[in-house]
Amino acid sequence: MKVIVFGQIGLRKKKFLTRVEAFVRSKGKLLRTYNVGSLMYSMDKTIRKGRILEKKIPELKHIRARVFDNITGQICTDTSCDASLVNSHATFRWSNGLFLGFCKEEIQKLAPDMCITLIDNIQNTKLSLMLRQHKPEPFTLKDIIVWREEEQLAAEIASSLVDNCKNYVIAMGHGPELLYKLIFESHLPKAYLSYPITFALGHPEIWKEIEKFREYIKNKLICFDPFTISESILITEYNAMKTRHGRKDRLVLKVEGQDVVFNSYEIEEVIPNIQGQIIARDLQLVQQSDMVISYIPERDGQPMLSEGVSRELEHAKQCTIDRYVIWPSTKNPSPFLQATKLFKNIDEFIGFVDNRLLKS
Repeated sequence: MKVIVFGQIGLRKKKFLTRVEAFVRSKGKLLRTYNVGSLMYSMDKTIRKGRILEKKIPELKHIRARVFDNITGQICTDTSCDASLVNSHATFRWSNGLFLGFCKEEIQKLAPDMCITLIDNIQNTKLSLMLRQHKPEPFTLKDIIVWREEEQLAAEIASSLVDNCKNYVIAMGHGPELLYKLIFESHLPKAYLSYPITFALGHPEIWKEIEKFREYIKNKLICFDPFTISESILITEYNAMKTRHGRKDRLVLKVEGQDVVFNSYEIEEVIPNIQGQIIARDLQLVQQSDMVISYIPERDGQPMLSEGVSRELEHAKQCTIDRYVIWPSTKNPSPFLQATKLFKNIDEFIGFVDNRLLKS
């Protein structure tokens, strides 16, 4: 299995992929990672740390082509590992310019079986960029979120260059387990988990049921969970600040345990992007799944079917993707719901997973 892992600068991908390697070893398998950037530095000792993009583009392309050739050769001759990861970037930003991080020939020669685009909350990425020893030019939240979208698009283009190679968008919040399952347990069904987040978080007893649902399904299937990206907290905290104090010039938020200062204009500027990408990303996760599994909680006798869940189910229907809905309410669902199969509770669905999905 050959996999290219893409993702914008600032994700700390190398550190994350080291965790993935350790998790794979704990499962008795060997995963070898090739870090394209590090190998490019090793090949040309004149490149200053953190300043690789100061090289002329033709020189960079030549160095990268040699690195990809070496990686491809090593993968072809290495029979000791179970899978190989190539860690690269699909795009680069430098001096207000956008550049591709690959060329057609490199991708086709490597011929990956799968591409993975890692993503993270934009506030986490900003903190990472701020803490880098060799800092790039300053990026606003708007820059980061647009760059993330460009990275995903370029990764889609890269995967389309190879027959039967799919690009999966994966939030790093899933942890190493999801990458392990995608690479080594690809026979398992892939499921998008659909449930009302904003409403449920305000009702602990309902959220407890949803956590039970999420934990069980993740243990059984390959699951894409929208809750692993939580940058909407920027909007929530910004609106709360305006309600308490009126508009202020800055907002201080905890990011990975550290206080980070955001300018108010920076958050205001990115709000439409956050909201738009929540919708686009969730629909993308639906499309890369074999099924959508929805849990519709009940409160005071009323089913809590959110607009987001309705839209995800409708999109799955349009994509001819199976829709399994857990509907504990005694009220009949709308005929517009059109689930592939309805379940009265989580336990009934668990039985379906064990006795049907995993045995088919």
